[in-house]
Amino acid sequence: MYPALAGAAATWLMDRFALRAARGMPEHEMPQSDDGDPATVELVEKVLDQPLEPPEKELARPLVHYAFGAALGLLVRRRRSLRFMGGVPFGAGLWLATTMTTLPALKVLQPPTRFPARAHALGLAAHVVFGGALVALLSIAERARSGPRRPNR
Repeated sequence: MYPALAGAAATWLMDRFALRAARGMPEHEMPQSDDGDPATVELVEKVLDQPLEPPEKELARPLVHYAFGAALGLLVRRRRSLRFMGGVPFGAGLWLATTMTTLPALKVLQPPTRFPARAHALGLAAHVVFGGALVALLSIAERARSGPRRPNR
């Protein structure tokens, strides 16, 4: 369970970083969907097998975002090779694979050409924070689970 919690916590840290770093950036320059993220709402409705009410639709994106972060925690826990260099390359690769390719293809985000380079830089930095935080949180949890270390003699 701790890998999923680490993934959700790393997602929260990434979100806090992105919100702080985006202060002063005009909203129209931020990556977003064209019409309220219907693809994410549609995905959640399919999983639940029922339509969402308007207040529930507002929760769809954060729900999927944190669930994805939790799933990544489980993945990185299993695949130690993803922890290379403290998770920084993992975070950068995640940004490239999701924000720049998959999410625009699924119509969850606008195409990358629709927002400026500084929005890309912020997104990349936020995902690097996610990768680093995830690897650090997993390492801390694993050390705590293994108990105190014995001094070398």
